Amino acid sequence: MIDVCIGLTLMYLVLSIVCTAVNQTLAAVLGWRAKNLRAGLNEMLGSGLADQVLAHPRLSHMTRLSGPHGIPWIDREAFSEVLLAIMAPGQTAPTPDALRQRVTTAVGGQKPIPPGLAATLLQVLDDADAKNEAARRRIGDWFDAGMTRLSETYAQKMQLVSLVIGLLVAVAMNADSVAVAKALWRDDVARAQIVEASVKFYQSQPNPVAGAAPVAFDASLASALKTADETLRPLPIGWPELTNSPTGQFLQRLIGWAITGFALMLGAPFWFRILGDLLKLRGLAPKIEPAPAPAPAPTTEPASAPAPAAG
Repeated sequence: MIDVCIGLTLMYLVLSIVCTAVNQTLAAVLGWRAKNLRAGLNEMLGSGLADQVLAHPRLSHMTRLSGPHGIPWIDREAFSEVLLAIMAPGQTAPTPDALRQRVTTAVGGQKPIPPGLAATLLQVLDDADAKNEAARRRIGDWFDAGMTRLSETYAQKMQLVSLVIGLLVAVAMNADSVAVAKALWRDDVARAQIVEASVKFYQSQPNPVAGAAPVAFDASLASALKTADETLRPLPIGWPELTNSPTGQFLQRLIGWAITGFALMLGAPFWFRILGDLLKLRGLAPKIEPAPAPAPAPTTEPASAPAPAAG
């Protein structure tokens, strides 16, 4: 039974790497991260000020290097520096009081800072003291909070995308969990081969004992497909020939594909940890060697005072 679980887990792990590669390829081609950042800046700053931030010389060179979709991320220091430069042009170190005056003036319509954003900036600046560093830090904290919310929304969207990609990969590779489980249960040779392949794959990853995320998780799509082809050969997946299947068998395939698709949504790091746990139960995982004890720090004992001379 545990060998069947090992085989299914290896299939989910390797195909999850394929899904990750597909996901990253689509994200790069379609510019998902850059579009997500732009949407977040529009929400925080309004489209007018967001355009000014992205067009600022501090960031414009990054936009040119990032391709047609724009930059996928901004660090808090760069954001704070650019926003302060836009709010107080010509001032190298504007104080919170000067920034409050600038924001208040902007509400009057001289610059495209929405009233809602102005109120937010005034609240941020009210929490800062009279130093430029404090204003920069508070703006950075506000930016981090906004990016955290944006990341959570992006992660939720990507969960749905991952499910769709997982289902498509399951169908494209005919990765039927039900059929694979039945085949491994009945075939001793296939079970032995897939367990051997699991051990080989697990041990080939960097630092498997510590459960570190393998470098292969970020493999290219071509590399991920090659790994799947080489590692999963003992399993009955793929489309060797097209035949008319009975209705009952087709329904089983639908269920098997659905199970595989939902399993792939959990991601490669999850299945890598599960594979390690199963191999440990089977007694096949690499033995954990204790880390060498740190050498004791050298201590310098103070020189003893000379004994008093006998009188």
